[in-house]
Amino acid sequence: MGQPGVDVDRAALLPQAKVWDDASASIGQIASTADGATWTGTTGPFTDAIDAYDAARQDVSIWCHQGQQEMQKIADALVKAYQTYDAAENSNIRHIRHIH
Repeated sequence: MGQPGVDVDRAALLPQAKVWDDASASIGQIASTADGATWTGTTGPFTDAIDAYDAARQDVSIWCHQGQQEMQKIADALVKAYQTYDAAENSNIRHIRHIH
């Protein structure tokens, strides 16, 4: 698996995946908070300010949801890489044992 001379530290892949998974969960909480931070009262003379606030809140919500999805993709890719490298390593070990 991989290119010759490339050494993959499989033990580092899962802790890194957890970092990205935790970051995804954290940014997801921020997205949920932004989703719920809408102004529901009357705005009166503050209409322009409330409209600007709501537009910014929507942007933050969208960016956080996108960030959450991308961070989760990174975590998933790291787990998949671990599983792929681990399966290849185990297969190599089995083949070597059968040679002797």
